[in-house]
Amino acid sequence: MKKHNFAIIGLGNVADFQIKALLLSEELQLVAACDIDPDKKTKLPQDVLFYTDSEDLLRNTEVDAVLVSTPHNQHFPVARLALLSGKDVLLEKPATSTLGEFDELVTLARSKERLLVIAFHAAFAMDLQWFQEAYASMLSTELGPLTGFNCGFYDPYIEDSNLRTGAVNLVGSWTDSGINALSVIGQLMSFRQEVCK
Repeated sequence: MKKHNFAIIGLGNVADFQIKALLLSEELQLVAACDIDPDKKTKLPQDVLFYTDSEDLLRNTEVDAVLVSTPHNQHFPVARLALLSGKDVLLEKPATSTLGEFDELVTLARSKERLLVIAFHAAFAMDLQWFQEAYASMLSTELGPLTGFNCGFYDPYIEDSNLRTGAVNLVGSWTDSGINALSVIGQLMSFRQEVCK
């Protein structure tokens, strides 16, 4: 089976999990990564190419898709550059800082016939999948229609009741965790329409 070559641009904390996931994949292969901090190279396996400039990575490596995992205020320019380079893009949440930027990326992806996918982690979490499967199997015998739900998120950017300095570029926890909450609501609303007719 031919693997699809992937690159990661931005090697912050979440990249530790993204790298592990790519290394476990049978269909994807991490071949390159980029971060402005050269010390982040130590996060990578030895055979993965490392760059400190995303333009250099896109110009000098054979990749099918790029995972944009930079701070959110860099999502738009990096994703735009990757799409212009003819790459599919997996964009870490929140997708962009403004709706106008997002619309521009969608238009560009369509014009280049490239995929543009947003990573909504919580919407596809194992506990949410478990709930949907369990609820659907018990619906007719034990449970009534789904009329409400409560979701709570531990925000990893809060430490001892204070916003961690590394989270300042997120413009507050709502920009990040709020997107996760909305993605779960979206999943459950669709689920309710399908299962609880």
